[in-house]
Amino acid sequence: MIGGCTLVEVKTLDSTPEPAQKKIASYLLISGDEAILIDTGPKTAWRVLEPQIESEGVALKHIIVTHIHLDHAGAAATIARSLGSVEKVFVHPRGSKHLVNPEKLWAASKQLLGPFADYFGKPDLLPSNKVVVPSDGEVLELLGGVRLRIIYTPGHASHHMSILEEDSGLLFSGDSAGISMYDDDGEVRLDFPTTPPPFKPKEYLESLDKMARLEPKSIAFGHYGVLNGEAVEFLKRHKKEVIRWIRVAVEYASRGGGDPDELARILVNSLPSAARAARARSPIISEFMFRGTVLGLLDMAVRGEGRGV
Repeated sequence: MIGGCTLVEVKTLDSTPEPAQKKIASYLLISGDEAILIDTGPKTAWRVLEPQIESEGVALKHIIVTHIHLDHAGAAATIARSLGSVEKVFVHPRGSKHLVNPEKLWAASKQLLGPFADYFGKPDLLPSNKVVVPSDGEVLELLGGVRLRIIYTPGHASHHMSILEEDSGLLFSGDSAGISMYDDDGEVRLDFPTTPPPFKPKEYLESLDKMARLEPKSIAFGHYGVLNGEAVEFLKRHKKEVIRWIRVAVEYASRGGGDPDELARILVNSLPSAARAARARSPIISEFMFRGTVLGLLDMAVRGEGRGV
């Protein structure tokens, strides 16, 4: 049990496509013999995720995706089609059409992610009658008593929402509070922003403040696992760290810089958190996550955003 919740048991499931492990997390909320899945991982991880759900002996009733990026929602349609028990898939209003028809999402992902798009897989089409769009601040009451507050948290993506399990104070942050996980050696803890293009710095920082005001007790990260306790303190620290990364990118762009490789080197030389991310053993971290963060920061700075942060 995570977060001390009495009404629901929360289990961390590994939804990382093989052969990697423990880089992408899904969370199973169990109440009685029914369950809710928060984030599905990519489509290619379903064969890894399915036996983990089956082993719990529960009927999966609902799916909630924090946002529609392939590594968080790519398997949503596959799961909904595979398991007849799934009734609803909850998604931000800006993302709902891309779950129903993922063609534009897939094209954009191929362009940005390169080979990682194929590693994650092209999402299936989700039947529109299963899609539910919750409002910002809405409290979903599911499975006879599980209360989940929806929090719109744009910045990482315009279609991002985080979820607070109200009884335990466990915040499912997706990518809205960055990355906090171990490298492949299991020894080095990596905490750094995840800011792919089109990154919106003002919205990202406002989302961190918004989550902190709700005073969560713990955080369940999309990448990867749960921080028990000191959740508000983490959000405040992360905000300061994001600002450091933004300022480095803005200063670089102000000198006419526009090379992502050069910006990556500057970040590595300026910030210990960037150096740890760039030198991670796992290519999912160093080549997918860190690279995406650099591209988003550069795009932001070249557009003229981030000044005055």
